[in-house]
Amino acid sequence: MNSVKMIKLKHKKELRLPARASLWYLFASGAAKCAGLFFTPVFTRIMPADEYGYYTLYISILALASVVTTAAASGGVMYKGYAKFGEDKASFTAASLGLSIALIPPVAIIILIFRERLGINAALIPILALQLVCDGAIAAKSSEKRYSYQYVAVVALTLTGSVLSPLLSLALIKVMRGSYARIFGLLAVSLLCAAPILSECVRTGFFKKEMWGFAIRYSLPLLPNAAAAAVISQADKLIISSYMGEGALASYAVAHSIGIGLTFITTSLGSALHPWIIRKLDANKDGLVEEILTKIFISIASVAVIVVALSPEALSILTPRSYSVALPAVLPITLSTLPTFILSALAVISLHEGKAYYPSISSAVGAVINIAANVFLIPRMSYLGAGLALLISYAAATLLCYALNKIHGTKLFSLSRFALIFAIAFLFSAAAKGFYDSLALRLILILAPVTVLVTTLWKMRGHILEARG
Repeated sequence: MNSVKMIKLKHKKELRLPARASLWYLFASGAAKCAGLFFTPVFTRIMPADEYGYYTLYISILALASVVTTAAASGGVMYKGYAKFGEDKASFTAASLGLSIALIPPVAIIILIFRERLGINAALIPILALQLVCDGAIAAKSSEKRYSYQYVAVVALTLTGSVLSPLLSLALIKVMRGSYARIFGLLAVSLLCAAPILSECVRTGFFKKEMWGFAIRYSLPLLPNAAAAAVISQADKLIISSYMGEGALASYAVAHSIGIGLTFITTSLGSALHPWIIRKLDANKDGLVEEILTKIFISIASVAVIVVALSPEALSILTPRSYSVALPAVLPITLSTLPTFILSALAVISLHEGKAYYPSISSAVGAVINIAANVFLIPRMSYLGAGLALLISYAAATLLCYALNKIHGTKLFSLSRFALIFAIAFLFSAAAKGFYDSLALRLILILAPVTVLVTTLWKMRGHILEARG
């Protein structure tokens, strides 16, 4: 009898470990974002706008480059590799990192060729390449630790980078330009985290033919979707920098961070919700999936209205008054998180139906639309144009993914209900924007979305607990 109890207890602990790890990952991600918000008003006030904008441009280029270089060194590809190669996780980590490093020279050469169009100094490209090496090492080791639920190491890496980097940058600003201080502060802390990982991988060996082949086979199909997502999230910044200058980019970057902050909620919800959706679809409970998606969408829409309504105060806390020129962009950027949530749910449904390439096609089309819309709208509508381009591209990608699934015959939820919720959120957000001169009116306005949010969360509390479990 005691042995049976011990087995049950062990089983419960095994079930609790993934849940505990997920909570710690969520905490680390939230803490990193809070650190970013904490330091933003410091840097926007001590750095000239053009220097803050130049650092933002560097980060955007780094993000685009890392899509290619870290494709084989993070996420699902790593988890599949660990499952295949069993106990030889260290070798697969080193091999994946070796492949990542091998991709950096061609990427750096492409950036060098287009450096004038991108607006980056040629002297920074070796720095960017070294940063990519560090990012690849940290991504690979984080994936290894996540796979084993060793969340302490992942949390330590996340918090070290998010806290030490801005602190070191503040010290370096006394001896160099603000943009370079931020770039070198980031690199120095990344080197500190990556050095022991690189040392371990050197001893293990970077090249394993079978492992490289496996990583390439599994990462290539994922690359178009990841590249399209990166283009949609970064193209507006590159085009604003090109058309309006780095000072304008600084203003837009902060407005963008306020509007896109909702993705932290949608991403966290997705990590818990997507496995739940798969289970319910397997159990033929399509109606329940639609019901919960609708309630979550209402909750996100309510939060979006609140974010838009309070964005003038958020911007005034984070930046000097001169940055407020980008305030009009907050509304469309914030609302773009609504179609993004539906697209992520459609991606899970597509995967369940064996049509995983539908989201990739949709994201690729969305990326093309995003670039075209940014090029057309930014010269004509400035910051608002960039925000609208983001909203239009995500909406187009979502509609296309829905249509592809519908043509295939996939049983889907009704899109008209979500369109109606979006329209209501848009009207409330537009009204809030019209009341930007009166905080009192905006506080009265958000009473409705706050009430809807609390009521909706209370109604679906049981399903939230089920998804967490």
